[in-house]
Amino acid sequence: RYLRVTDPQCFTTKMRPYLLLSVQAFLSDSFAQSASSLRNINAENVSQRQLLDDALFDCEKGCDMAIGGPVCGDDDISYQNQCLAFCQDVIVKSAGECSGHHSMSDATYEDAVVTKAQLDRFKDEKFVFVGKRNFKNAQGDHMVSNKNAEATDGVVCAHRMTHDWDEYVAKIDLGGIDLNRNSTTGQLPLGVENDRHLQDNNRGVVGGDNRYRVPYNEIIYYPYTAIGEFYSSSGDFGCTGTVVSKSAVLTNAHCRFKDGKFTSIDSFAPGVYRRQGEVTFPEGEWIPQYWTILSGWFSAEELKYDIAIAHFNPNMYRGSTRADLNIGELTGYVGIEATTNDSNKLQKATVTGYPHDKPFGTMWTSGSCTFQKGYDDAITYHTCDSTVGNDGSALLDINRATAYGVDAGEVPVGPQYPGQVYVNLGVIFTDDNIDLISQLVS
Repeated sequence: RYLRVTDPQCFTTKMRPYLLLSVQAFLSDSFAQSASSLRNINAENVSQRQLLDDALFDCEKGCDMAIGGPVCGDDDISYQNQCLAFCQDVIVKSAGECSGHHSMSDATYEDAVVTKAQLDRFKDEKFVFVGKRNFKNAQGDHMVSNKNAEATDGVVCAHRMTHDWDEYVAKIDLGGIDLNRNSTTGQLPLGVENDRHLQDNNRGVVGGDNRYRVPYNEIIYYPYTAIGEFYSSSGDFGCTGTVVSKSAVLTNAHCRFKDGKFTSIDSFAPGVYRRQGEVTFPEGEWIPQYWTILSGWFSAEELKYDIAIAHFNPNMYRGSTRADLNIGELTGYVGIEATTNDSNKLQKATVTGYPHDKPFGTMWTSGSCTFQKGYDDAITYHTCDSTVGNDGSALLDINRATAYGVDAGEVPVGPQYPGQVYVNLGVIFTDDNIDLISQLVS
């Protein structure tokens, strides 16, 4: 056994390193020997119970990824090896990946030992552990496991990847989500009684666009404290995110996975502001414990699925030194609400975040803008000024502290698109997806 921990006392906000926590436990020689016969599994349909002796795998000790090959479970989910399926009570339908799924034999799959705690980590949310990955030095596209997992009517596939590349998949039955609500309620930071100090007279139009810089004496108050920036360790990519629960931040899926690869985004800083030339991180920088993205984005990068949720923990990878409080308890969080893509409520939304064409550490808002119907019920076209860096900004009604969706990108305009004059689009929360999003953020 070995334990490698970097000293968090060495960290600075400029360095933005990972907090690496890696624990590896090796199975006994007798266990490894008893399971070695599974390294060359026959490529034919087999029954889990016919293939395996109950004593073959000791699930309390975990699963050795070096033993055995990929299998397809009777849940039509592919697993890196048989032990993963067996120890998560899944019957093996066939050897090899499920039909249409990408290979689970490339160099990104690690021969590590997966503990029982890792297997059970998201069991209550119906996520199963499917693979131990490492994309840090991967060449070519980053193929997620079960990328092409089929979703039937009323069932969606969600993927979850942890900070240290544990990969999970869930098939979520929308009919089984019994929330029956079209919104969640925002929350002030703990210990704060007043909500905001809006001082419009301190704003000023910058340049020829309609964006306004949000001044320091507004950013330090809710709900601006719930808006932050995702940073990349390489320094070449970033997005805006908005805290929407005690532990979750909403942004775009393309901020985490774009053009077939995981991006280098690795930290989030809420409420960043610049004052007299100095950038301040009032609650430090936080490293997401894991990300949740819907399969519709991984399989086709379809815009209506361009929503991602970064999840945080009060005890690990935290940015603040304030004990035992999670990110949303420190910053406050906004509510989310279902709407239609041209509703009167949506007309009051803005795009507020950290555009890259403005000085580092400055927050800007679009001010008022107009929304119209998009090509899908979950898509809206809008006139809110936004640039690179605003990716992931909430379509946010500041006065209600309520998000109706996320800013996603540009749409084509020109003679070949008659009648299309709005250059930006957003993904909104609808009656069809609000219960799912509410469950995932909570």
